[in-house]
Amino acid sequence: MSVNIFEDQAHEYLRLNGFFLVRNFVIHFENAQAQEIDLLGIRLPGSVEQTMYSDGKFATLVFQDDERLELRDNSEVILLIGEVTESTSNTEIQKRISHLRNHMRIKYALQRFGIVEMRDAEKLALGEIIEHPSCTRLRLLRILFLINDETAINYQKQNSDLTFISQKHILDFIDKRAKINIKERARTHLPRWLHNSVDRLLQR
Repeated sequence: MSVNIFEDQAHEYLRLNGFFLVRNFVIHFENAQAQEIDLLGIRLPGSVEQTMYSDGKFATLVFQDDERLELRDNSEVILLIGEVTESTSNTEIQKRISHLRNHMRIKYALQRFGIVEMRDAEKLALGEIIEHPSCTRLRLLRILFLINDETAINYQKQNSDLTFISQKHILDFIDKRAKINIKERARTHLPRWLHNSVDRLLQR
């Protein structure tokens, strides 16, 4: 499987959970090689997704958020940094974990949102939830997307400050939310933006 397909799956999973996303966000460090963050995103309070029908009417799509992401407080602004890897190598996975914990990378990325000052970026990197004058609270969510379900479960047990999501979990979530029968490829109540890429997203 192409890593781009896995990244597509992770992207749509996050979109179904209300995130606006930028892929392959480039970080420039002075006198150092440029680095990338696979997925950079923000989830605003009260965000909804709508679909337009042929008669010109709009309908709001209502999805229950994934409990794994702990998106219980709809008044929070949630900032997201995500890494995606198909590798099952412990070395590669630990490298991605270190990226998610690197305070310089985190602070550089968070300041691009425009609502996070340097001192607040440091607090968010440490796992704090901060008050902000333009909203109620800011919270940072760091996710590592892994191919293997058991691997994701094991790493989650060892790293409570991060969230680990497997490909199986992503596809189960997309299947449930979009009401897709994977075997029959039946399409019912499917958002238009997802309709044309169902087969590609559900490649296992």
